[in-house]
Amino acid sequence: IEAMLQSPHFVYRTELGDDGAALSGYEVAAKLSFLLRNTTPNDELLDAAAAGDLDESGGVLAIAREMLEAPDAAEAIGRFHGELFGLDRYLSIAKDPSAFPEHDEALNPTLARAEELFLDRLFRDGLGLEELLTSTVAYANEELAPFYGVEASGPELQEVDLGPERPGLFTRLGFLAYNGTLRDPDSIHRGVEINRTMLCASLSPPPGIIPALPNVEPGQTNRERVNAHTGPGTCGAGCHATIINPIGFAFENFDAMGQLRDTDNGKPIDTSGEYVFGEGLVAFDGAAELMPLIAASPRAHACYARHIAEFGLGRDIDDQDRTLIDGLQRASVLDKESIKELLMAVVASPAFGQRSPVGGAL
Repeated sequence: IEAMLQSPHFVYRTELGDDGAALSGYEVAAKLSFLLRNTTPNDELLDAAAAGDLDESGGVLAIAREMLEAPDAAEAIGRFHGELFGLDRYLSIAKDPSAFPEHDEALNPTLARAEELFLDRLFRDGLGLEELLTSTVAYANEELAPFYGVEASGPELQEVDLGPERPGLFTRLGFLAYNGTLRDPDSIHRGVEINRTMLCASLSPPPGIIPALPNVEPGQTNRERVNAHTGPGTCGAGCHATIINPIGFAFENFDAMGQLRDTDNGKPIDTSGEYVFGEGLVAFDGAAELMPLIAASPRAHACYARHIAEFGLGRDIDDQDRTLIDGLQRASVLDKESIKELLMAVVASPAFGQRSPVGGAL
């Protein structure tokens, strides 16, 4: 058992032959099955491999498209999105009961499940990244509805519309509450996560020990506190002032639990900011203006293309995949292709049917 667990053949799905060599039908069957069913190929797929149906791209695409409509595929893509957005982290959300007595940890699985249902709807309905970032559809039940200020009855999660102030996944309770402290919004981590996940920003770790934010002073807003610690003129101004903080501050009108608020410590909320997109420095005021900007940014579509290509190929992306990533980006931003079609484009690419240069897929 010890030898088996240490074998590369246990850890990797080994692909035989030289780098760039065409995979056999059985290897393609395994690759499709692990991608769209998260398990080994069934008899039907193995029979297709034996018959030569997976030796040509046309046969592979026909079978992949059929598999993509099965419930197993939705679960597999749910796993992709769950890992990308860290939905399992929502189970650890904690709040100060004196500030948020309506929250308890029993609510956390519902927060995670609500986002799973939203992402599942995007996949099943043939929607894409634009809707992920701008849709006002969400899921709530009688427990979550009061936090959103909408109506829902019963314990089952049901579809609700949150209105124009809450576009996309990052204005939902799960993301906002997880990226919030016990009492205050966590502007820095909200900004970091969106930069890394949606814009593939390269954020170097700060040198040395990261000092904690100081306590809020009387009459001071959360934004003022963060700016005093990391804004212009401070040692952390490099990444924070131009990359992290502007994105995070767009969500200042959502408290530590993700509820809308008009004031902070008695002062009006400031959600304005500027961020460098492809066309230069662009101003915005709040998430309602920021999220459509990100949704229209080729940079965001290239970032999501990279994520879905890594998932589809089962390996890291490198320079040789530039043509694939560029094609996925164009399909996503110009043609507004769905998540399903982007995944099909990965399956249709030469990289999917060739031996991985790293020797296999995890």
